[in-house]
Amino acid sequence: MKMRDTIAAVCATPPVRGLVVWFGRTGWGRRLLTMLAPYRGVYSSLEEAWRAAGKNRHPGHEHPDAVHRHLPLAQSLRPSDYAVLYWLRRLSGNVRLFDYGGNMGNVFYSCIGYLEPLGVTWTVYDLPLVIEIARQMASQRAGPLPHFTTSITDAAGANVLLVSGSFHFWEKSTVEFLDQFPQLPEHVFVNRSPFYERDRQSVVSMQSTYDFAFPIVVRSVSELIGGFTSRGYKLIDRWAAPEYSHVTPFFPEDSVHSYSGFYFRRT
Repeated sequence: MKMRDTIAAVCATPPVRGLVVWFGRTGWGRRLLTMLAPYRGVYSSLEEAWRAAGKNRHPGHEHPDAVHRHLPLAQSLRPSDYAVLYWLRRLSGNVRLFDYGGNMGNVFYSCIGYLEPLGVTWTVYDLPLVIEIARQMASQRAGPLPHFTTSITDAAGANVLLVSGSFHFWEKSTVEFLDQFPQLPEHVFVNRSPFYERDRQSVVSMQSTYDFAFPIVVRSVSELIGGFTSRGYKLIDRWAAPEYSHVTPFFPEDSVHSYSGFYFRRT
């Protein structure tokens, strides 16, 4: 068992959990606990989290290792992909999909074999370095390929928006996320992101490896649904994404033990 897992198990025991929760609710307690586990801590702001991310690791997603570590994910479906596939296969007409934060196109490569008869146009959007590497890797592949872009304006004309494993990197509100698009697509899938079931304020935390780190924002389900509702969407379905979790051992109330997925349709 890893040391982090051992600490998490100890902090989850009733005698310790109550003490840790109380300690972390104080400003100085939160800072101390985050210093002890900086890459699994809770931060008072995104600025504070970005400073912490850059102390011993590369801060941000534009790192070759951060891109290449997603390559194995293109080889097979993950549990939460099946819910997205279920609904995509039920859409009428051609699917024009904009894959926001799509990295190497890993969701495309794992899903396209199940969607080819439907006539799918798939565009992967991400940061410039990520897209540069994705294009290089795509040139070495056989079979169908997605389009790649670094411009959000290329979402114009898309009737499906897929946000898989990337919504928690968005640093503003859900409404501001939707408002960045040139036009709102009819269907939106938010998949594989952490959310709080109870109504509460968003929390800034961190994801990291030995080489890179970046802040994440964990929101409440009510904030997500409220943002979509305000822009004319209705929640059609939701599901668990048990393949991922975000556990903060010193902040048990801020842990998310299973990511989630959502399907919204514009009415």
